[in-house]
Amino acid sequence: MTTQGAPDVTIRGVRMTIPPGYVLGRIGLSAGPARLVSIKELGDALTKAAAVAIPLGVAVEVTNTGIGTGFWSDVDGSASVWRFTRRMFIGNATTQDDTRVGVTTIIPDAATGANWAVRDSQFAVLDDRGSLAVTGISRASDGGAANPAVIGVAGFVINDSSTTQTARALYGDLQFQATGTLGYGYGLELAIKNKAANKTSTPDLLDVGTYGIQLTAGGDASYGGSPTNPSNTGILFQTGASTWNKGIIFANNSLTLVGGRGRAIGLGKNYHISWYDGNNNEAFYIVSGVATSGKGASLNITDNAWNFQDQGGNHTIQCTNTGSSTANYLNIYSNTTGNPVRLAANGSDTNITLTLEPQAAGTVHVVGSLTTDKARIDTGYGYSQPVTGGTVTLSATAYHTIIDPAGTLATLTVNMPASPVDGQVVDFRFSQVITALTIGGNGNSVAGAPTTAALGQTFTAIFKASNTTWYL
Repeated sequence: MTTQGAPDVTIRGVRMTIPPGYVLGRIGLSAGPARLVSIKELGDALTKAAAVAIPLGVAVEVTNTGIGTGFWSDVDGSASVWRFTRRMFIGNATTQDDTRVGVTTIIPDAATGANWAVRDSQFAVLDDRGSLAVTGISRASDGGAANPAVIGVAGFVINDSSTTQTARALYGDLQFQATGTLGYGYGLELAIKNKAANKTSTPDLLDVGTYGIQLTAGGDASYGGSPTNPSNTGILFQTGASTWNKGIIFANNSLTLVGGRGRAIGLGKNYHISWYDGNNNEAFYIVSGVATSGKGASLNITDNAWNFQDQGGNHTIQCTNTGSSTANYLNIYSNTTGNPVRLAANGSDTNITLTLEPQAAGTVHVVGSLTTDKARIDTGYGYSQPVTGGTVTLSATAYHTIIDPAGTLATLTVNMPASPVDGQVVDFRFSQVITALTIGGNGNSVAGAPTTAALGQTFTAIFKASNTTWYL
């Protein structure tokens, strides 16, 4: 069948006007003379042969290469292929004119949409029911032994222009109206359903299963040849006439939780997230180079706390915020060669104390010499005012103890702290004379214990755990 529609035609010297609703052509494979064919008759014929309807007003050339039931003539017998050699407009797109420049008739200007979309289309559909304009559906089981690619809709583009022209394999343009819109607008929505086994991939093991989006660098070498260089960027957020309020959002409950956590992004070893300084210089990045299972780490942020953890979830460092109006904080300073690193208190207060606090009866252990360029201040010293015959037990948490009786004491017993640790040091000093002094070990031995104390005298003791002895 060959058809050619036009308002007026001349056949063998006779001018003929084609009335509305008709085209000049032939139905069937016969080589008989052309005749006026109604659009309805033409549509019925095409629908029966190839499920195609031709809209009114479109000039087309249509050929049918055979009437068969196969898809590929060299695979499953005779095939039926309809070939259209002209532009095709369907639905409300039939009101579009065929000019390249000037005002178009269906989308007249950029303010109401992408006016170039219909203008530059070989095949254009403007749905007149506000529903699905073009639908592509495929099923793998229909491929048979040929095992073709199963793709609902495909776009293939070769950008071989020597100018700055941009090429797009797929394009979508969504316009969200300012009034009367209560729903959502998606430039692209992919609804993925898995009815097979539950599979989860990692950067090191890509398993079978369902993937929402796959971006394959290099493409298919069988189409256009092999790439000569890496592709530029996988996903680009770009500023157009406006900006995005958010880049990527993972809605609550959208990810499967494993061990109480949903894996939103998975990166391979030595892949990192970078921040730039505005001058095309990488300024900051986060990277993991962990190569051994069980030796990783994590950062878990909870209410008012940063929790640095090992791979098993055990804390290594916890930074705790004491409230929403915190004014003072800790600074950690690195330094150049030959200069010390620093831990420093900082904040809005004029004077800020830096406290190192062990848990319970634990200690603060300093390796190396301890120096200070300020006065030493002991805010946890002990103080006692005993009487003759009394007993003073030194505290396990006090380094210095002042023993301050009202006058000379005939007798006094001083007991060392209970449950001491190896290397623990205490001292105690007297403001008055103690005539008869007894030093008790509080369950431990005492070596070099004095038996009297002079006015203003100080004694220092250190504990050795291996023989449970205090040495004075």
